[in-house]
Amino acid sequence: MLRDFIVMRLLPTEPALAAADRAAAGAAACAFVKRALGLAPLHVRFGVGVLSFPLAFWIALFGTGPKALQRFQSLSAPTAAVLRAYRSLSAVAFFEHPVVAAAIGVDETPEARRREFQALRQTVQRPA
Repeated sequence: MLRDFIVMRLLPTEPALAAADRAAAGAAACAFVKRALGLAPLHVRFGVGVLSFPLAFWIALFGTGPKALQRFQSLSAPTAAVLRAYRSLSAVAFFEHPVVAAAIGVDETPEARRREFQALRQTVQRPA
């Protein structure tokens, strides 16, 4: 799918992972981006969907190097916004994957951090 093509090429190159681990983290990132964009309002989904075609074409022609992506961003404000959305969603999902988190030295899982935050929030919200 087009979205998966874009996400997989925008994933960070570091940390170095085994091919199977990178594929698993990439698949999780693709699923996360699909869910996140699916929750967006209709006009945002439409705009991202339409501008995904030129972004995928650009990536296929020029790659994902810094200069190529900077040039794509400079075409217009909507193209810059779509590229930023894909890059940020992809990076968040990639670095939250347990294999990647372990490779960069993060001991806690996202679920553990979420539970810790919820416990802290409940202590703050309790009436005195």
